[in-house]
Amino acid sequence: MRSNTKLISSLINRVAVRLPINSGRKLESLEQDPIVQQTVAAIIELSRYKLSTIANALGTVLENVSNNYQATSAVAIEQTIPFDILQSQLFILRLLSACMQHQWKCYRELSKERSIVAKTASLSLEAAAADAAIGIYNDSESPQITDEKSMAQSIDLPPLDEALVTFILVLMGRFLNQAHLVEEFIEQQQLNALEYPNEPLPHIEPTTANIVMDIYKAAGRVLYYVSASNWLTYYAKIKSVVQVLGAIKDLNELSPPEIRMLESSCLTRQRLQMVLSGKEEEEKKTILSITIVCLFACLYVC
Repeated sequence: MRSNTKLISSLINRVAVRLPINSGRKLESLEQDPIVQQTVAAIIELSRYKLSTIANALGTVLENVSNNYQATSAVAIEQTIPFDILQSQLFILRLLSACMQHQWKCYRELSKERSIVAKTASLSLEAAAADAAIGIYNDSESPQITDEKSMAQSIDLPPLDEALVTFILVLMGRFLNQAHLVEEFIEQQQLNALEYPNEPLPHIEPTTANIVMDIYKAAGRVLYYVSASNWLTYYAKIKSVVQVLGAIKDLNELSPPEIRMLESSCLTRQRLQMVLSGKEEEEKKTILSITIVCLFACLYVC
């Protein structure tokens, strides 16, 4: 147990020391490094068995990278957050997302195999009993199962530790806020350009805006996994924000970044029904309007 934790810690440290913030290298160079590629492949493979340990360790690296840099505006992001930090954030988020998706894929495949074996055995016994009853015993191949896809889609993920989920949600909130600031700034910039076409206006470089949105997309994939594995905790976070919005008549007055969590939700029919089941009529209207917008946005994020 301890040896596995030490191995994971060693592999993640090997990646951490090579991040742009620590090595001065560009993201493209880091991604093409053979040592980094081998290390990343090993971490992703280990996530099949040790996702919680890996997620906690990567989250700690991400927290350390981001801790000293928190912007309150889009311009401040460009002025106060060095580009190598944004690149480091993006690399770790992509790695964390890849680990989560790999574990999910392996879990679904294993669960599907177990379901197929169990159902095939059941069908074989039933068929043998039926044949024996009419004197025609047949030990040929078992009937093929035709509903593999529906079985795979019905599999639920094992939940992550609640403390880890809380830690991840707080971290991801930072990146939702970054994207929120950039999008609001760009919208305001476009309006100001129409009103004051001949005046110099503050701006944000496209490279900065692009990497912030790439970070947002990677964070969205992490949130998608968390919403699938720990829906009740995830939903409680969304509900608290929606309740605040439900108390405001003009939604344009407030647009908290946390509401973007709904965009990255792993929604099933039952979960969507839960989201839309507000007690108050005004709250229902608020949730419905936000959900419709977020469902369309989901196509872009995921």
